[in-house]
Amino acid sequence: MKLATALFLPLILIVLSCATITTPAGGPEDELPPVLVKSSPDSGQRNFKGRNIELTFNEMLQLNNPKEEIIITPPVGKKTDFKLKDNRVIIEPEFELRENTTYTVTFREGIKDITEGNVAIDPHLAFSTGPDFDSLYLEGTVKYALSEKIPENVTVAIYATDTFDIMQHSPEYFAKTDTAGNFRLTHLKAGTYRIYAFLDKNKNLKLDSQSELFGFSSQPIILKTHVKKIALALVRVDTRPFKFNSVRTMSDVNTIRLNKPAATFSIDISPRITATYGTDHSEILAYYPDIHPDQPVDSTKIHFTAVDSVEQRIDTSFYIKRDTRPKLEETFRTSTIEPKFVHETGQFEFTTSFNKPIHSFLADSLYIESDTATFIPLVGANIKIDTMNNRLTYSQKLSLTDSLISPSLRVGKGFLISIDGDSSKAESPGIEVISLESTATLLVEIQTKRPNYIVQVVDANDEVVATSVNTPKTSFKYLQPKTYRVRVIIDTNANGTWDTANYLQNREPEPVVYYRNSDKKTEIPLRANWEVGPNVIKL
Repeated sequence: MKLATALFLPLILIVLSCATITTPAGGPEDELPPVLVKSSPDSGQRNFKGRNIELTFNEMLQLNNPKEEIIITPPVGKKTDFKLKDNRVIIEPEFELRENTTYTVTFREGIKDITEGNVAIDPHLAFSTGPDFDSLYLEGTVKYALSEKIPENVTVAIYATDTFDIMQHSPEYFAKTDTAGNFRLTHLKAGTYRIYAFLDKNKNLKLDSQSELFGFSSQPIILKTHVKKIALALVRVDTRPFKFNSVRTMSDVNTIRLNKPAATFSIDISPRITATYGTDHSEILAYYPDIHPDQPVDSTKIHFTAVDSVEQRIDTSFYIKRDTRPKLEETFRTSTIEPKFVHETGQFEFTTSFNKPIHSFLADSLYIESDTATFIPLVGANIKIDTMNNRLTYSQKLSLTDSLISPSLRVGKGFLISIDGDSSKAESPGIEVISLESTATLLVEIQTKRPNYIVQVVDANDEVVATSVNTPKTSFKYLQPKTYRVRVIIDTNANGTWDTANYLQNREPEPVVYYRNSDKKTEIPLRANWEVGPNVIKL
């Protein structure tokens, strides 16, 4: 009996070993995506009365974030369950399917094969729970308002009622953009719709006006036939009500706090105080000087106004004061951006920023040194100070261009004196000498009947490096050798600047058109001593 048992155990092990299932090694890589071979309901089916949706594919599957990637419209609930059984996906909606409604199921990248992760071909399953089958669609593209970069995974939604609030309500019909920024909403009823797009970072299908980029069409879409070529431009606009929060006093500094950044502000009092932006534009520092130290002053009333990016306004009055608490000591710091001198024109300019308001400056301590024997004094009248942003700019044409061999800007100690009485340190930054030979020239021609437009040359980071206004032919000189783009802002209100969207006023951002070459590319590479163009833009 023991001998029989001993012989039987190895035999069991051999059988179990032979029955082990493994993925075959070697062979060609599986490049074919899973294919939907059967569904319940069928695509195009009417009068579907089932509870669940079942999808059967031709191979074994894996699910990939199905709650985000598999989109069902109208929505069937955030708690909808997605189950996988071999080559079948079973969708169990949280809510019962509504009567006489056309539903669509889009897979995106939610279903893949189990071997190589190939994404299932999306057959765009659609069915109806009633006798009618909605078949209209609308499609278009989404882009950034001031960039040619393609935004990814943008939610595009529509609504058909005037009581809908994109910041409070979730849409019934929505889609996601593809990698090219294209979208398509399908199986829609005929009717009148509003459309908007947003980057749904918190995935709640609602627009968070404080942090999420969004775009919209100011005009309703009348859907009688298929609608194409809808263009939506994304901007970031904080539409929360603009509010004054508080004012806090420490020594002679009054910190005014707002609930969001101000685009502009003003303070009217007597005697006048100095006010600047603080750490950001939602904080304003009002310096209340001790004008009459022999006359104690507890407080003074000021009239404060501020406007935000969507033209909401704060108009209020409150008291500022001085108290006996010592001020936090802060070292006076300055930062001078590399000064520039254009050899052909003699134009010299530089910018200096600082961390505290300026009380005064000493123009005599400012000059250019070319060598030990050549000194060019600078003129105080050419100094301009932006008190709100703590910035100084200087611009002057110099006549002694040939004497500047290797110049530097000499800024003497105590050139700037802050409101606290401390002064700036000496510095001597080198001056960049710019010439036509070391830079590039870009020629731009605008062909349009529009009276007002702004031409901008921007770098790879969409930073504006040159501008012209209402000029049909412009020669942008002294550009650093690198790659640029040219864009034109259609200045519809003729205020000389680009205006962003204002959802509260149903106003889209001002249109922006980019130059494109014959290959539809926007990039314009420039090299030293090149003159490129004219690059023609038709509006």
